[in-house]
Amino acid sequence: MSLFKKLELFKACYLVALSLLPISLSASKMDVSIMPDTLPSNCYAISDLGNPDVLFSYDTLTDMWTQVGSTGVNGIESMALNPVDQKLYAVDQSVFGEVDLMTGAFTPVGPALGQADGALGTLTIVDVDGLSYDPFLDVFQASVRRNGTGIHDLLIQIDPVSGTLVQDAFGLNIDYVVMEEVMDIVINQLVYDIDDVAVDITNGDLYAISNQGGNGGMLVIYDKMTGLVQTVVGSFNGIDDMEALGFFNDGSLFGATGNNGPDPADRNRYFTIDKTNGQTMSSIEIDTTGNQVDFEACDCVSGSANEITGIVDLGAACVCDNLTAWNDIVVRLYNDANGNGIVDAPADILIDTDTIDSGQMYSFLTGAVGDFIVNLDGTSLPIGYSIVGTDTYTPSFVGFNNVSNNNDFEFCATLEASLVNTTCDDNNTSNNGFDDFMAIELSADSDSPGASNTYEVYYQGVLLNPGGTTYGTSVVLGAAGEFSADASSTYTFSIIDSDTSACAMDLDVAALPSCSACLPICLPITFTKN
Repeated sequence: MSLFKKLELFKACYLVALSLLPISLSASKMDVSIMPDTLPSNCYAISDLGNPDVLFSYDTLTDMWTQVGSTGVNGIESMALNPVDQKLYAVDQSVFGEVDLMTGAFTPVGPALGQADGALGTLTIVDVDGLSYDPFLDVFQASVRRNGTGIHDLLIQIDPVSGTLVQDAFGLNIDYVVMEEVMDIVINQLVYDIDDVAVDITNGDLYAISNQGGNGGMLVIYDKMTGLVQTVVGSFNGIDDMEALGFFNDGSLFGATGNNGPDPADRNRYFTIDKTNGQTMSSIEIDTTGNQVDFEACDCVSGSANEITGIVDLGAACVCDNLTAWNDIVVRLYNDANGNGIVDAPADILIDTDTIDSGQMYSFLTGAVGDFIVNLDGTSLPIGYSIVGTDTYTPSFVGFNNVSNNNDFEFCATLEASLVNTTCDDNNTSNNGFDDFMAIELSADSDSPGASNTYEVYYQGVLLNPGGTTYGTSVVLGAAGEFSADASSTYTFSIIDSDTSACAMDLDVAALPSCSACLPICLPITFTKN
C-alpha cells in the first residue's frame, strides 16, 4: 500500500474504488485491503455472535468503527435503515423491531410474524435472514430462510409501522413467494439460500445474495412480485459467506461477510461490490480486535429522505366559485422509470398517495432517488370542479436531503349549460316556410351557485328570462318567434350566474330547417301558359 498515496475510502460501503492495487490475485478471486478514511456518513453492522448480538457503528467524526452495545437478543441476521424516519430496524428470528442507535438495544415493534400462505401452503416464519426498506412500495422486503439442501427460501413483506407481515402482498391469499434457485458458477452447483436482499433506491430492483449454507455466492436480481430470477449478475470473486447487502444513496452496492468463509482474510469485512457483475473491489475489517465476529447484517445512513410538497387550491381566476371548504382531495406519487414524465404502467409504480383537506399542504417523503411523477386525482375533486392548468409535476433527485416544493395544483368550478331540446313551429302557416321559428330549451348547472341559485340567459345583450331560472331546471326561449328556423343561422346565448356576472359561458344553437308543409323554396309559384 505504500506505493500509493492514501486512497479515499469508498466510504466503507459506498464509493466505487477506481484504482486499487490487488494484494493477491488468482483465477477466481481477488482480495483487496485498504486503510480507512472518513466515511460519508455513519454505517452500522451487527455481529451475530449470538451471546448476545452486538451493534457496531462507524463514526465520521472519529474516523473509527466502534462497538455501540448489546442488542439484548441473539437472533439478528438482518437489518435495514429506513431513511424516512431515520431509524434502524432488524428482525430477531421472526420479530421485527427497532435497534437503538445510541445503545444497540433491540425493541420489538410488532409480534412474531407468524404464519404466511402461498404456493407451499401455510408456513410459519421462523428465521428472517434478509431485510431491506423498499421506498417504492413503503414496505420492508425480507427473505426467510428454510434450512436444508434444495429447500427454497421465501420472500415476504413487512409493514414498517406495525412490524407485521403484509397479508396478500403478492395477490389474494398469497403472503409469500418462493425465491428461485440459481447456478453458482464458482462451486458449480444449484444454490437455494438467500442470505440478504437489498432494494436499489435508483430503480427499485431487488438484489439478493444466493449461496448454499454460506458456500459460494452469487449476486442475483429477483422479481419482487414473483420471486423468479430476473438476472444472475455474477459471483463475488469466489468470496464465500457474503451475508449482508445494501445500497448507498448514489446506487452503489456494498456487503459484509460472516465468520464461516474458508479464507480467514475474507471474514467479517465490509466490501464494495460492482452491482453490474458482482465483483468485490475493496474491503475493510469491521472489528479489528477480532472479539466480535459474524457480521450478517449491515446498512449505512443514506441521509434524510427527499421531500416533495405543494398545495392544492382554488384557481386564482376561478370566478365560478362559492366553495369555502373541501375535503379528501388525493395527490399521487409515482416513480418515473424512463424519465418521460408520463405514468407508464406497470413500470411506473404508485409509491404513495396523500389525501388532504382545504388549507393543508401535501407532502411526500421518499427514500428513493431518480425521477418521479406527482399528479392530482381529478376524480377526488368536488363534483363539477376540474383541474386548472398543470396537472402533473416531475421532480427529480440525485441524492438525499433535498426538497422539491411549489408543486402546486389548482382546480376550479365551471358553469355548465346544455341544450335540452329544439322544436320548430310553423306559425300556423304551413304553406309558408319563411315565418317558421324555433323554441329553444336550455338548462344550466353549477356546483358553486350564488345565493339566489339561479342563472340568466342573454341574447345580444337582452335578458330573456327576467328573474332568472333555478339551476338544474330548464328555460324555454323563443316563444315570440325571435329565432327563425332557417337552417342556416347560429344563435349564441350567454348564460350568466345571477349573483356573479363574471361567471358565464356561451352556448351556440344551430337553427333547425323549416317545418312548414310547403318549404320557402315553393313560393312564389310561377305559371306559364302554353
